[in-house]
Amino acid sequence: PPTPPSAEEPSAERTIRVDTWGALKAMVMDYNVLILLFCFALDGYGFGLILVTSVLQDIGYGQHEANLVMAAACIGSMSAMVIAPIADHLKQRDERWPVWLMQICQGLSFFCTLGLSLVLQPGMFTWILLCFFLIGVTTSAAAPFLLELIAEVTYPAPESLSAGVSLTVFGLATFGFVQLSQVMKDPIPKGQMGNEYNTFFWLQNLLFFLSVVLLTFVFKANLKRTDVNHAAKDDEEHDLLRGGSGKFKETF
Repeated sequence: PPTPPSAEEPSAERTIRVDTWGALKAMVMDYNVLILLFCFALDGYGFGLILVTSVLQDIGYGQHEANLVMAAACIGSMSAMVIAPIADHLKQRDERWPVWLMQICQGLSFFCTLGLSLVLQPGMFTWILLCFFLIGVTTSAAAPFLLELIAEVTYPAPESLSAGVSLTVFGLATFGFVQLSQVMKDPIPKGQMGNEYNTFFWLQNLLFFLSVVLLTFVFKANLKRTDVNHAAKDDEEHDLLRGGSGKFKETF
């Protein structure tokens, strides 16, 4: 019998053609995708780094301190390179590990942003630096899991499409949050120091808390891509066994 297709090279019968507009419509209608995109928009934290100079200047710090904070956040964002191999190892034991790790990272991100809101005061620069570093660690660690899960739940849409949608949402959200922060500025009496973005940062905490609740109690991880890969592998093993059985019969 002909050699059956391998799992790495799916046969033409298993190739699924997807209409782009149909896939986008399916994403919009799927609340699981919307939850993941909401989390991705927050975890990018682009708005926080854009506002950091203004926030620190409001409470008496200068550009040097702002540069140190941004450097700390960037160093923390390297956590993705460390957590990704660990996640791949754990995934071999249980395929739901990316979901659990993402929920853990999102919860830690909430506590880090909450801590930042509490320490944004004069004379607490060390704590501010630490909070930004931890925000970089937790939000960046969650990003690979979010992109992987978005690809899973949007299957059979191409991964390039789901990643493109995620990055577009992140860019639009960053722009929107920055504009919203300007509208929500707190009035500070002239001649006094104070964080004009205090209300906005507490709104940020509320949104991170909401994301944790949605991921924990509402999100349903439907690992469509993984299920299809398992089905393809089972079919291949069945074909191999059937082919081997045929050869055995021909021999005898």
